[in-house]
Amino acid sequence: MKRKHLLGILAIMTVMAAGYLLISNYESWQPLPLMAERFLEPRHVVSIYGQENNRLVEPMDVAVGKDGRVYVADAGNRRIAVFEDDGKFVKSFGDKGENRLYYPTRVAIDPQGRLFVVDSEAAKISIFDSEGRYVSQVPKKRWEYPGTIAFGSDGTMFVSDLAKQKIFKIDATGEVEAELGKEKLPADFPSMSLENGRFSYPLGLGLDSEARLWVADSNNARIQVYDERRGYRSLMGSINTKTKLSLPRDLAVAGDGKVYVADTLAHKVFVFNGVSGPIGAFGGAGLEEGKLFMPNGIAVGEDGRIYVAEKGAHRVSVWNRSITGSLVSSANRFSPVAPLALITVIAITAALFRQRGKGVSRPGIRSLAASNRLAEPLFRFAIRSI
Repeated sequence: MKRKHLLGILAIMTVMAAGYLLISNYESWQPLPLMAERFLEPRHVVSIYGQENNRLVEPMDVAVGKDGRVYVADAGNRRIAVFEDDGKFVKSFGDKGENRLYYPTRVAIDPQGRLFVVDSEAAKISIFDSEGRYVSQVPKKRWEYPGTIAFGSDGTMFVSDLAKQKIFKIDATGEVEAELGKEKLPADFPSMSLENGRFSYPLGLGLDSEARLWVADSNNARIQVYDERRGYRSLMGSINTKTKLSLPRDLAVAGDGKVYVADTLAHKVFVFNGVSGPIGAFGGAGLEEGKLFMPNGIAVGEDGRIYVAEKGAHRVSVWNRSITGSLVSSANRFSPVAPLALITVIAITAALFRQRGKGVSRPGIRSLAASNRLAEPLFRFAIRSI
């Protein structure tokens, strides 16, 4: 066989090998800019347990005011507990009187500083002023069983409905402006559906600086992001990495654009660099300080501190903000080394044939076999950029 024919066959085989490696790694491949984010885990600062004789019991959520005060949905004690940012107890409210709470699971603060509390046992949303005085209830407008709430900077409220598996956008006058999400699947369908725009227990909501709505689509083990121009997109964490979501129960959008996701089953908080995807995680199962156990709610303060309500550990843990810096692309990201690897393998093969002339000796065959054995690791290194 002529040398040029052999070169052609080997070139085709090399391209096919590269194509195979790309396809086999497709699920974990995400195109990103050449400069990615380096993630340094937040540092644990303090844990809030409550008073010595009146501790938190099953804290389900947490919110932080502009003044730094921490509001905890202390579900087991049927109240909202208030703390200073250093963990010092201030007061509690909502556990007495005609309008008392039965099982508060979510708490959020609107632009006016009022507290909105989702009571899952009573299927209602109660409003309190900043001092804890009861104001009123949010009237039900098409939604039935509230899961969580979030506010835009203009006062627009978003309410997730766990009965209809939808999200309602409510304007400042209290009227429903939009209904987000596809129709709930019939009872005989599987409970999970990964179709974009279909929710299964949307228990966490947040808005970023571009007015995109972030949704912790809990039972679908993913995050959905919605904006009015582009519709829905799904972020599931990176497949085959440490950032695979299990049961994301809540999320919080920080001022720098990072999104923190509390995953109850993973016992971690995953950090997303906006819609670019996950860049790291912190926590890990444990009751000791610096670990997390069944995190169910999360908030980020004005100073960047991260507050995590741990239902299983009966506490709220406080962490310093995560720090990132520019770094060449990290694991499971496509790298410009890949095409260089392809060119290198082709060049080595061509050089081998130039040296051997028209024929291929036994040493040449052995050299070619060795180069092929080296090719796959080289391609994997290039594509996965480990």
